[in-house]
Amino acid sequence: VGSVPDVGTLPRGTLAPSLGNLRKSLNAVLSFSFFLTKEMKVDLRATQLSGTLPVLYVFMARTGNTIKSTELVSLNNNGEITTENAPTSGVKIVFSRESAPDQTLYYFSTDLSNQGIKNRPGFIRFCGKQGSGNSLVKAASYLMHMNEFSDARDFLLATSKTLVQDDSGIPFKFFAQDQWDVLFLGRYAGPIKMFEGRFQSDLSRVFKSANPPPLNFSFGYRWHSSESSLIIATSLKSVPKAMPAN
Repeated sequence: VGSVPDVGTLPRGTLAPSLGNLRKSLNAVLSFSFFLTKEMKVDLRATQLSGTLPVLYVFMARTGNTIKSTELVSLNNNGEITTENAPTSGVKIVFSRESAPDQTLYYFSTDLSNQGIKNRPGFIRFCGKQGSGNSLVKAASYLMHMNEFSDARDFLLATSKTLVQDDSGIPFKFFAQDQWDVLFLGRYAGPIKMFEGRFQSDLSRVFKSANPPPLNFSFGYRWHSSESSLIIATSLKSVPKAMPAN
């Protein structure tokens, strides 16, 4: 996460190179719509404005939000927020847009593998306490295709009202027809070469048969809009049942 950045306290002469390095760290996500993890790790450590917080600040400011307060927090293994040392570190940002009510963003650094959740269950328990909600999965390295990430996959399927993702998220085969209404957009061109073993033949068939409308923006690893796909799954459990006829 990093420390809470304060541009006003940077040593003289370091502001320009620090902002330049921050700009460099955003190059991949602004050009391709996803971060290159190895490069990001280097970029976010090579500046006075270190960690993920400066990146969050940039996107929040550029989307018209005003940051009201920032507080470093942690989660204990029961999923309770504390300002004391605890296994899972994070940050709480209170922000608003114009005259709209304040909103709160929580960002935590954690390991979502099955073993990671077992060792540090605080994050998944914190999320569970928030109830059902909307989920976004993008450029997710196909981790939830693996058995080692089945707990995170099952959690999203159990608690999401709507789940928006590309093909790198939860495999299509896990969306049971009697539990999910799935909308397809764009074109499924399959994984990029780095993940070519994650091709989904069932997803390819349904895209071809559905003939979905194209996307006019890029999303995920296929960063050309003509190759991007979007999957919007709505849980049927969250849809009210029709009232009986009189």
